[in-house]
Amino acid sequence: MTTYPVNHLEIAASDPNAAAEFYKAVFGWKIEVDEGMNYVQFVAEEGGIGGAFTEVSDNNPAGTVLAYVSTDDIEASLGKIEAN
Repeated sequence: MTTYPVNHLEIAASDPNAAAEFYKAVFGWKIEVDEGMNYVQFVAEEGGIGGAFTEVSDNNPAGTVLAYVSTDDIEASLGKIEAN
């Protein structure tokens, strides 16, 4: 049976670094910053998914969460998406 786990989340934040520090303080998430890409990543608890805090913009308003879903057959998954 094919599964479709969520494997990455991007959370829009007006200040990604401040958001990262908040989640680190509250939940103990590990934070990694890629200065070159201005990308603030997090790794949640053991076995949990990771993701990133992205800057708020016109195309990425506050409160936006983008979930990445894995599939082992992208063509079949796209077919199901288009059919539904």
